[in-house]
Amino acid sequence: MRRRQPASRVIPSRHLGAVPTILLIRHGAHDRPGPHLVGRDDSVGLAPEGVREAEALARALQGFALAAVASSPSRRCRDTAARLADAHGLEVEVDDGLDEIDFGEWRGRRFDEIAGPEWLRWNTARGTAAIPGGETIGAVATRANAALARLGARGPLVAAVTHADVIRTAVATAIGLAPDLMLRLEVPTGSLTALDAGTPPRLLALGWQPAPPLPAG
Repeated sequence: MRRRQPASRVIPSRHLGAVPTILLIRHGAHDRPGPHLVGRDDSVGLAPEGVREAEALARALQGFALAAVASSPSRRCRDTAARLADAHGLEVEVDDGLDEIDFGEWRGRRFDEIAGPEWLRWNTARGTAAIPGGETIGAVATRANAALARLGARGPLVAAVTHADVIRTAVATAIGLAPDLMLRLEVPTGSLTALDAGTPPRLLALGWQPAPPLPAG
C-alpha cells in the first residue's frame, strides 16, 4: 500500500498565479468504493469524506483569485467544483474534455472480471494499450490538453476539477514523462496539482492535500 503524503495547511507555492497557472484538482472521494470500475457512471456522487475534502480545498484556495472553475461532466467532479466555485462567486463550467476515461466494455464491471492480459497491458503500457471499446491514452491527452488550453486562456489562475488519470496524462504531457510511467504519479482524492503555462511548463505541486481545520478551543 502506498503511503499518503502528510497533509499541510499551507498552499505549496505562494507564486500560484504569478505566471499563468492551472490547478488540476481531483474530485473528492466518491460514494461507490468497492470492486467495480465506476468510470463515467453519473450516479456516483461524493462520500462524506469527499465532501470534507472538497470543502478543505475550497478553504485553502480562498486567498487566491480564481478566474474560472471548470469540471468534468461527472457528478463527483461537479459536486467538488461547486464548492470551489461558490467560494469565489463563480459558476462551474462543464467541459467534456475533462471527462473520465471512456472505459468502454470495462465500465461497471468488477475488477476481478476484467483482470487479464488486456487489463495488465493497460496498467503497464499506457502509451500503446487499448481499452476494448474505449479510449486510448493518446485520445485522452488530446481532449484533456485542448480543454486545459481553453481554460488557461481565461486568466492567470484557473481550476480544472477532473479525474486521476486525466491529471496524470496532463502532467506527463507537460513534463515529457512517458505515458507508460504515468502511474508513478500519486494523485489522491481531494488533491491539488499545479502546472504553470511557461515554456517549458513547470510542475509546481503534485497531489497536494490540505489538512483538516484545527479543532476549536
